[in-house]
Amino acid sequence: AESKQLLEIHIKEKLENLRQKAISADFIIITLGTSWVYKYQNQIISNCHKQDSKKFEKTLLSLDFQQNILNNCIKKLQSLNPNLKIILTVSPVRHIKDGLNENNLSKSILRILCENLLSNKVSYFPSFEIMIDELRDYRYFNEDAIHPNAFSEKYILEKFSDAYFEKDLIDF
Repeated sequence: AESKQLLEIHIKEKLENLRQKAISADFIIITLGTSWVYKYQNQIISNCHKQDSKKFEKTLLSLDFQQNILNNCIKKLQSLNPNLKIILTVSPVRHIKDGLNENNLSKSILRILCENLLSNKVSYFPSFEIMIDELRDYRYFNEDAIHPNAFSEKYILEKFSDAYFEKDLIDF
């Protein structure tokens, strides 16, 4: 936006639009990517791609911290729509710029986080596990060795469809 005031108006409009969609939704899918964040002046920021990386502190968020945030988010969504069902999933996209060990640590924390939040209205879909354990070969990734390729996307979507769609919708 061209000014702080216009940005605030734009954000409020987006939030109201999101609130209206949450009120009428049957399902919301929340995909978690990484537990790693960057801080600038001790505040978590959205990204630091266009700045000198030395200005930022890379931090691994604790399980408790993430659980409090996501639990509050789920409660707010369900207060808007008590019938809302939430599907949690861990992204199969590798964050290898963090390092392989760091990526696996992060994904492990996210997987425990999802498990801790399961309830009768919160379920888990194993997209990460399908990619890493069932497909588990670099031929199922794009050339960047980070993102799933078209075959993998289709395969995971079929598994998702089998888990969450009624037969009539699958047939359609």
